[in-house]
Amino acid sequence: MRVMVVFFVAALAAGCRAYTGAEIALVDQARKGVATAAEREAAHRELVERLDKEQRQRLDAAFDADVHGEGVITADWVIEARRAYEAAVDAIEKQHAAAVAAGDVAKSNLEAADAALVRLRWLLSVQGEYSVENAWEKVTGTGKGK
Repeated sequence: MRVMVVFFVAALAAGCRAYTGAEIALVDQARKGVATAAEREAAHRELVERLDKEQRQRLDAAFDADVHGEGVITADWVIEARRAYEAAVDAIEKQHAAAVAAGDVAKSNLEAADAALVRLRWLLSVQGEYSVENAWEKVTGTGKGK
């Protein structure tokens, strides 16, 4: 009876190693996808920095053009121009800070996803190592190398 139960359990577990191997391969592909997304996010951060720099340069050029276009510069004009310039700089800085914060969240999420996939791969490898098939091969001595 005991032998019959062992054969029944072995029959139910047949093919588990291949399934676990497929799951591990899928996890490895998912990790590659996360790595690709992380690279894209790094490229996006560089784009955000370049855009911020270009916006600031355009604002400075526009301010310079206004100064040169103004015939007579009065104290009131300088005060109004300075206020407008400060408001524009503040808007650019807020936009940049929001983009950087969103990038930080995306980076953190990608790191957490990769860490979870690493843990899942480990769990699957443990499952594959201690499967009924492996146990049966160890008991019967019918392993791959024999």
